[in-house]
Amino acid sequence: MDINNQAAKLNRFTMLIKEISSYGSQTGIKGKPFGDYSDAEDLYISKSNMPVVKIKPSFSKREGDMLEIIIDGDYLPDNAINAVVTNIEPQAAVDVSKPIENPFLLALARDYKDNYKDRDYTNEFCYNLVHAKFVVPVVSDDLGTESGTVKKGTQVGFPMLNINGSDKKVLPTFTDWGAFSKWTAFTKNKGPVKVLVLKFDDIADIASQSGEGFVINPFSEPVPVPPQFIESIRNSEGYKSETNVQKRTIKQDTTVKIGIMKETEKTRLVKEALMDFGQRNDLVKEIYLFAKQENNSEANIIVVFDLDFSVTEEERKKIFDEAYKVIVPCLGREMRVEFAMKAPTFIKICSNYEPFYKA
Repeated sequence: MDINNQAAKLNRFTMLIKEISSYGSQTGIKGKPFGDYSDAEDLYISKSNMPVVKIKPSFSKREGDMLEIIIDGDYLPDNAINAVVTNIEPQAAVDVSKPIENPFLLALARDYKDNYKDRDYTNEFCYNLVHAKFVVPVVSDDLGTESGTVKKGTQVGFPMLNINGSDKKVLPTFTDWGAFSKWTAFTKNKGPVKVLVLKFDDIADIASQSGEGFVINPFSEPVPVPPQFIESIRNSEGYKSETNVQKRTIKQDTTVKIGIMKETEKTRLVKEALMDFGQRNDLVKEIYLFAKQENNSEANIIVVFDLDFSVTEEERKKIFDEAYKVIVPCLGREMRVEFAMKAPTFIKICSNYEPFYKA
């Protein structure tokens, strides 16, 4: 993979929202900017407890090292403090033909030194850390020059970095190709660079072998993730809860309304993640996405699968568990998601709609 082409868009704009002001029919969001954006670009706003919002900024103004972006409308919740604003389109699934991007983790890493004592910020950082997909350089004679699937039995080595000239070593990881390209000692004149795209659990396991954890973007805005931090995340209730899909019984006399999901940025990301998931699972024949509302409460998401007739109960549960893990980053922590089989309950409902994924 040509790292120079992958790192071409180095002007990645990010900003952590620190102030929200209302100006009648407009809203001002203020924070410390990194990078810049053009007036023609869309911006994305996200936090773990709110859906991704795509906006078109009206105008902006600088006040010292702070930037205030004015947007039309007044729809951001009060808890949008520490939400991320970026011109980088969020990715719901890994596509090896496109550069890896982690705009929300990148933004939080850039502001780490000024905010790591803020509890709300730390929660956001941990949430995005766990759901990120990292670029990790490898050394291997068995691995091809393109990122993709690693064959069973492939031997790979991971280059380590020394900590302040000591014998202690950490695993370098990167949020994107732009951050990786700054490791010039590794990338310059190396020709095609070999990398793997790894998730938090994989990196934590590899880093534990070095004994000193890993570091995010060591040559730009470095954030160390020591072993104690890794263990605290893995032992947290939030992390453990995401590894289980719980059954829920609907109470008698509950009014349930089911309809098609409105097309939003959040819906796009969820569908993208589920389509990627379906393409990787031979047992998945169709996937539908509905909105479900109980007793006029806020609508939640229900994902309906049509699975191969041969699927066992254990395989069905595994599919639901794995699907949950891939869409949680798109939904945020407060959005509930349910899973169901097309047969027998949803056959009539599904007959009125086309699946967004079909094998």
